Amino acid sequence: MNEYQKLSDTINNIAEEASRASIKNYLKRFKETGHFDKFEERFADFKQDVQRAAEECDRAINSPVYVGVVGHYSHGKSSLLNALLSPPKSRELLPTGDSVVTAMCTLVGFKDDRQGHEFHEVKYDGVESPIPAEEYQSKVSGKRPSSLQGVHHFRIKLNTSELNPGVFQSMADKNIELLDTPGLGGPYWKDEQALQSWIKEFMLLIVAVKADAINKRVADSVNPFLKYSTRPIIPVVTFWDLWQQSDAYKGISTEEDARQKAREDLIKYFPAMSDAVEDGRVTFVSAKNYRDQTNPYETNAREFYTEDWNIDNVRTTLTNYISSKVIVLQSMRSEQSDLELNRKRRVIEGCSNLCSTYNSLNYTLKSELEATRPKAAYEEELEEAFQRIQDELTREYDRIIDKAAETVEDRVAAISTTGNLSLQLSEITKDVNIETHRLIKETLPDRLDRTLERSVKRSITRFLDNDYPIEKSKIKRMKQQVNDACRDLTEDLCKPTSQSPFNPPQGVTDLAKNVSSALFDGLKTLFTTNLPLALLILAAIFILPAITGWLSGIWLVGDKLATGVQYLQYFIFAAGVFTLFAISWSNVKRAREMTAMQVKEKARKQNRRADISDRVKPDVDAKLKTFENDIREILENEIKPLIQSGDDISEDLDRLFSDIGSQIRIIEKECSSMARGIR
Repeated sequence: MNEYQKLSDTINNIAEEASRASIKNYLKRFKETGHFDKFEERFADFKQDVQRAAEECDRAINSPVYVGVVGHYSHGKSSLLNALLSPPKSRELLPTGDSVVTAMCTLVGFKDDRQGHEFHEVKYDGVESPIPAEEYQSKVSGKRPSSLQGVHHFRIKLNTSELNPGVFQSMADKNIELLDTPGLGGPYWKDEQALQSWIKEFMLLIVAVKADAINKRVADSVNPFLKYSTRPIIPVVTFWDLWQQSDAYKGISTEEDARQKAREDLIKYFPAMSDAVEDGRVTFVSAKNYRDQTNPYETNAREFYTEDWNIDNVRTTLTNYISSKVIVLQSMRSEQSDLELNRKRRVIEGCSNLCSTYNSLNYTLKSELEATRPKAAYEEELEEAFQRIQDELTREYDRIIDKAAETVEDRVAAISTTGNLSLQLSEITKDVNIETHRLIKETLPDRLDRTLERSVKRSITRFLDNDYPIEKSKIKRMKQQVNDACRDLTEDLCKPTSQSPFNPPQGVTDLAKNVSSALFDGLKTLFTTNLPLALLILAAIFILPAITGWLSGIWLVGDKLATGVQYLQYFIFAAGVFTLFAISWSNVKRAREMTAMQVKEKARKQNRRADISDRVKPDVDAKLKTFENDIREILENEIKPLIQSGDDISEDLDRLFSDIGSQIRIIEKECSSMARGIR
């Protein structure tokens, strides 16, 4: 817990610094300026973040000791917990049954505020939500799997005044919690996965084994979760009232012998329990009979069924062992368990919020102090001047883009479906560029010059003509540089834009697709309406070549006959091609017209007003940004010394925040180191 302790100490140091700081005394000299009006309120929020982070660290340092209750499914884990927690015949807190009942882990904590039991579901992100007891029992039993989406586990807080009198008060005092787990070996693999994720959190294990099932089958389900655990174990043999009915104790007449047999089997099948068995920590119970206050052997002696079916023995063993070992158990806490990771996340989140609030507060402080210095005398007005230029350019280019959009719309509508598409699109691109450039050169220079004169030039002149200690020669040079920058901006904006307002679509793919379709339709028509010619073409392809080869082998006249057949083949091919061309001509013509219509539609969609604006505006914004940077650079060198004189104003506040800032940096470093350990 050293990592939490260091964070806690650092946060407490910040709390002391913040409590001693009197912001009003530091800021009273600025009261009349209107600055820092909400700074006191934000500083109060910062103090609250400090308090919340301190509380998260304290909860992490004092996190509970978890006692896990594990075992095979239907071996009485939940019944055992119900018997341990509640008086006989009272309502069960945890659902029980003859088959798999517990579908999700439940943390059972204790409190003594006398305000009733509390039930919460905890999401994977650590957020807790209160739920009614009936809803908890329904969900934890897995009856409605869809309701468990996003739920990691359940947490209940039991009021010790409603439990067995005084038994669990020590657990509330020592911050000890029990964990009811899904049964092992059940039909749901998710049960074992859930337990595997919790196994690292247990500091003590209560392992429930049914009296008639201390065997290899059960051991094969339970042992994988015990052999890697170094935690102390308290074995509890459940359903002990039924030992005489079990074949496992056949031939045994006394209960003492039966118990000895059970102990031997525990050592044999569950090696991890050997030490606990030899230390005498095994308890034999009948939780159901305790809850119902029944006696199945009314005619037999109950010499070993003392103390209400030995439930009190389990309580005594558990509470005494924990009370004596609590410090050791706390030191065994796993740093990589799911709950510990959630604790780390909450601590990191609280500390991150604290650091973020401080950094924002410190930034605001410096910004407000900066605004009280001479720099604000021109910067605020200069910002307004830049905004006026931006607004004027926006209005002017909106007008130009509207005109360009109208031109594009008219020219696209006039595209001929029978003319050369590529040539028409090229002409539209050229004409739109010329028209846009003409509109820019026609009105923009005069409007922009007037705006620059009334905004940037006037603001800078007003500032430079004040009584600030700047040499007149430097003032003259700076004014000239500003005039040059304004002239360059006007010239740059009057040049053609880097991107054409009109973006011509590509129609090659559409044309190829449509022509291919037209030719395919022509082939279908050829083979369906001109069957004789189609058969001749097929014969020319598949039969005539074979005949030509056969004829060429005839003596004397073979070559001449073969040549004649080849000419016949060429004639048939020519007739087929001519016929296909004649049939497909109208289809190809329609395909070309269809392509033209598609290109026109694409041209409309690609060159709407918003599209033209997206192509033109970035170039304008970039040139205006360059202009702003040039103006600032011109002024910076001479005005910087004036600003330096205002630094003295913030020394006291900087001193106040420097100590807190050094502590914040420690927290950021610790949180960064802690976050690397979260997988």
